Formats: sequence, C-alpha cells, structure tokens
Amino acid sequence: MTLLFLLLATYAAGVSQPKVLLFYGMEGISGVTKHREVMIGNKEYHRGRMLLTADVNAAVAGLKAGGAGTIMVADAHRSGNPAADILLDRLDPPRDVS
Repeated sequence: MTLLFLLLATYAAGVSQPKVLLFYGMEGISGVTKHREVMIGNKEYHRGRMLLTADVNAAVAGLKAGGAGTIMVADAHRSGNPAADILLDRLDPPRDVS
C-alpha cells in the first residue's frame, strides 16, 4: 500500500503526541494481485477494500504504539468510488477519516 505519513506536528517542547495525516492508496496493499481488486465496478473490488482496511488498521495500530496522538486518515486512491475506498465500518477507532 502506498502510505504517506505526513507529520502535522513535531516533537517540540510540550508536544509529546504528534498529529499524523495518513494518506492511503490501493496500489501495493497486502494480498492484492490483480488490477480488478483496486477498481470499482469489478467483483474483486470488495476484496481489495477489505485488504486495504486491514493494512490501514495495521498502520494506525503501529502509529499509536509509536506514540502518535491524533491520526487522520485520507483516501488518496480515487478508484471512481464516490465513497471512500476503505470500509469505514471495519476501520478501528479512534480515527478521523476524510
């Protein structure tokens, strides 16, 4: 998965938990082997969304374990889906999704 971690706040005096903006895309996520799994309109797309959600959950867990504060999650894939590519009902809280 193409993940870009952009620190919105750094470890500065008095800032112990930085805010993190996590952009996700579906290219290169764990388990995806076919282009059809990352493009809306294909029966395999749901499987890709499940794999994406698992990878984002793993990234968020790692960020939290590493001391991150607020984690915002944003879709950078744009498969053509008017909704988010990620499965919001399977996304582990806490999160702020756009």
